[in-house]
Amino acid sequence: MSDKGKNNKTPIPRDELWSWKNTEEELRSMNSDPFYSLSTTSGLQLRKTFNFNHAIDYLAATTSFGGETFIAVQSLTSKSIVHIWNTVQHKNCKVKLGYRINSFIIVHSLLIGVALCGDGKLRIFTSVPTLVEVASFDLEKPATYPVYNPFRKDILIGGIGEVNIWSFCEMIKNEPKTSLSEAIRMNLRRGQSFNPNFGDQWVTCITIDDRSSQVVIAGETMVCIADAQTYGVKHVINTDMSSTITQSTLYVSMDYTITGHQDGSVSIWSTSTCSNVDRIKAHQAKVTGLEVHYGMGLLITVSLDKTIKVIRLSSLEEVYNIMTGDKMANLKVLNRNSLAKG
Repeated sequence: MSDKGKNNKTPIPRDELWSWKNTEEELRSMNSDPFYSLSTTSGLQLRKTFNFNHAIDYLAATTSFGGETFIAVQSLTSKSIVHIWNTVQHKNCKVKLGYRINSFIIVHSLLIGVALCGDGKLRIFTSVPTLVEVASFDLEKPATYPVYNPFRKDILIGGIGEVNIWSFCEMIKNEPKTSLSEAIRMNLRRGQSFNPNFGDQWVTCITIDDRSSQVVIAGETMVCIADAQTYGVKHVINTDMSSTITQSTLYVSMDYTITGHQDGSVSIWSTSTCSNVDRIKAHQAKVTGLEVHYGMGLLITVSLDKTIKVIRLSSLEEVYNIMTGDKMANLKVLNRNSLAKG
């Protein structure tokens, strides 16, 4: 394993990288366009900290209604609490649900939320300004990790050795008497399953790469790269590692497939040859998020070890080690034009 990712510098406290903005005027002066939104055990951090009593499990964001609207999901034993926060209106709406949300995403083009729930259902919600369930569907098999594929208007849902495809037909727009619930029920259909050649491995992560129109599907020890429009398999990488893959992404500028692992390591693979380029011990605990900043050629990683690492992809050297003080559940890059503002 490479030593390139090891940090030999004093870690940077978060207050030295961000200046936390607390007023509407300051938020507007920053164009309401922060680079990070962070899901942590203590709250959503967006230059202003919103503290909750329980850990945030899933975080989604949309910019469709002025400023950013964040949806934070706290999944308890048998129920969920959903917080909806708008950075311009400064309103926090809290919704209590009688079932557990296992995974949640926003489909921006349709302004809906999609949730996999603990009772075996796929639920569709209006995502803003509040969360209202408009449709639900029974899932026939255990499922993990939904993602929306805008190239085909599909919802891809991981399972054991396969990806289940749910397809949106054209939403009904010319029928004023048709409710959103009726439109979704009439237009969302379960399609055929896609086989990424994983055998009986669980699908652990699915990523859509907009730049290359490819979908990256990670299993426990395997990665499949397929065409996002045809689902034709292009490459299959067998990592042959003992540590389960927890995150995956592409960096097409350098032909890289990048995987994050349960043991805190980050592996770099050649997409075209399916061979290992390097492996970095980036974290001391599970990698929970990977994001590539193309403009600066950087890889941003987050982990349950309470740190954010920033790695320069050209040299695979760590350039920042940011202490957050909280376990990081996920990372969302909102502004790809700058790394941080403060």
